[in-house]
Amino acid sequence: MNEGKQPPPKPKVSVFALATQSSSVRAEIDAQDVLSLRPDWSETQANAFLREHTDFIGNEMVVAGAAALAALIKRSRHDK
Repeated sequence: MNEGKQPPPKPKVSVFALATQSSSVRAEIDAQDVLSLRPDWSETQANAFLREHTDFIGNEMVVAGAAALAALIKRSRHDK
């Protein structure tokens, strides 16, 4: 048995965002995502960039998500 031991942490899977599935879908972008595109920046710079562009990034994620949802529903074979 694995008494007293915690499982090793799972690696983060992300291209730009990490999607978690439940009855809803949530996406998150963090400093590590920024740093994967700008490895020359510090974590402080990446966090500042995200704070500065939070509204724009959030709005774009919602628009892209809504478009993906509409496309999936349009081609869905689960119609009643």
